[in-house]
Amino acid sequence: MSRKSHRLRVWLMAPGAMVMAAGQASAVVQETGGVAGAWAVGERPVVVFGGLNGEIGGEFADIVDVALGRDGSIVVADQGHGRISIHSAQGDVITYFGGIGEGPREFALVTRVVVGSQGRLFVFDEMRQRLSEWTLDGRLVGGKRVGYGGTGRAFSDVDQFASGAWYAREADRMLGAELDGVARDTVGFVGLEEGLVVGDRLTQVPGAMATHFVVEGIPMTRHALFSPRPLSVVIGECLVVGTSEIPSLEIVHRGGSKKGKLVLEIEVPPTGRESRRQWTRSTVASTGRIGGEREVRMIEGMGRRVRMARSIPFAHAMIVDGLGYIWTQDYRLPEGAGSGNWRVFTETGGAIGTVKLPSGLRVMTISEDRIIAVSENANGMQEVQVYVLDRVGVGGRRAVPTGCL
Repeated sequence: MSRKSHRLRVWLMAPGAMVMAAGQASAVVQETGGVAGAWAVGERPVVVFGGLNGEIGGEFADIVDVALGRDGSIVVADQGHGRISIHSAQGDVITYFGGIGEGPREFALVTRVVVGSQGRLFVFDEMRQRLSEWTLDGRLVGGKRVGYGGTGRAFSDVDQFASGAWYAREADRMLGAELDGVARDTVGFVGLEEGLVVGDRLTQVPGAMATHFVVEGIPMTRHALFSPRPLSVVIGECLVVGTSEIPSLEIVHRGGSKKGKLVLEIEVPPTGRESRRQWTRSTVASTGRIGGEREVRMIEGMGRRVRMARSIPFAHAMIVDGLGYIWTQDYRLPEGAGSGNWRVFTETGGAIGTVKLPSGLRVMTISEDRIIAVSENANGMQEVQVYVLDRVGVGGRRAVPTGCL
């Protein structure tokens, strides 16, 4: 793929609670290739809500998911408060419900919010393994517990296909390894039948790697350095799933039949000695400054003893946008944050460029013309920020992979 300069507008986050930003500002030149490299992302968000001055029901502690309603409303799942809030396109609170507890209108551990094809709102509570249904004005319609799979393993996530059918994803776990060895989890995806009964296993992929080691005489278990993670998205009636170490994703129909592979045009560099030094330096820089000398020594000891994955993960996260393009967020040290660089691919895996977003954003969803993300303001409070996405040179919606209609 040829590389040439395109104009990419990168905007700074706006402080405060509700902010409406107008106008366009100057652009900066980024070295990117392809159509997506020319897409313009607003210099500052057009809508910001939350923070210290948020409305009642609009202050956030730990946002875990965001969904868009058909009318442009924004649904926010706040795990910290156990609360779901529904906002207008301008960020005003329309209604909110929930709270941490065991009651029918309360949640123990929210992990997912989905706006269904009929306009209903679904909330998944991982702790209670319950999927509840709500109207967009906050009325509880009902809820059911999701049955465990054949292994008796809990689910950490659910999502809906275009037809309204559901699937569930098994929770991640860290397996015990032999000393200086590596153990690897396997994560399964299952279809959910009528009444949220667990149906057939759609597929399973390798999960995170764990390693067992000793530092300063203390035995420990943690994820391997550069441990890959499962990645999955829904496109039409298919689940596209794989791991972050290999950019070859499996396409599985909701009925369980395999529809092929989606190979992303991206290089995956191997890990080496410098990778280990890089991990140690970045982790000490991010964690060591808030700890003491003992914490720094422990990090350095982990950097020497913990086993590494064979390759650098090619992605930290993966999203399918409102037009059917696939976005992957570049992996970045220290582990856990992710880069501001998002690579964009077609439904056939062809790379069409990189979009660079402002640093510190946790992207939650991307529509046809909006990017909705979470960030922390200067006071350390979480905010929802909405950026305009101007897709220069894009003609319309992408096709779904063959067999996924």
